[in-house]
Amino acid sequence: MSKPHWLDITEYILVTCSIGGIVGTIITKQILLTASPLTLSIFLNLINRRRQLQKIRNCPEVTQLSEARQEYFNITDEYRFRKLEYDLNMIHEATTQFNQQLSRFKHKDRKLKYYWDRTVNKGIIDVLLDCIMLNQNYHTQHSCAN
Repeated sequence: MSKPHWLDITEYILVTCSIGGIVGTIITKQILLTASPLTLSIFLNLINRRRQLQKIRNCPEVTQLSEARQEYFNITDEYRFRKLEYDLNMIHEATTQFNQQLSRFKHKDRKLKYYWDRTVNKGIIDVLLDCIMLNQNYHTQHSCAN
């Protein structure tokens, strides 16, 4: 275990002095006895915190952890991109298949329409035309006979 830094020791001493200053303030009614150690303790804490943060930033484990975290996010982003690309390809493929099926259906629909048109012509219209022709022939022959 490493030896404590002088700032850490000084902070603890000043906190202890502040407690003693509170007792002194109660006895002597001098607030300066409490305020001075607390103010110095806060000032040293700010300096010590900066030192500790710098020490943490320079720690190789923290650097490795930060790099691993960044690599994880890069992998996660790459996975999301590949998943999105895969999903878009699936949507494109499904749309293409749908359009092909629709095209086949339209072609069959045209064939069916042609078939029905032809059936209607042969089955109904052609018979009606024959009836009209027979009627006209009948009227023509009947008018000629009279």
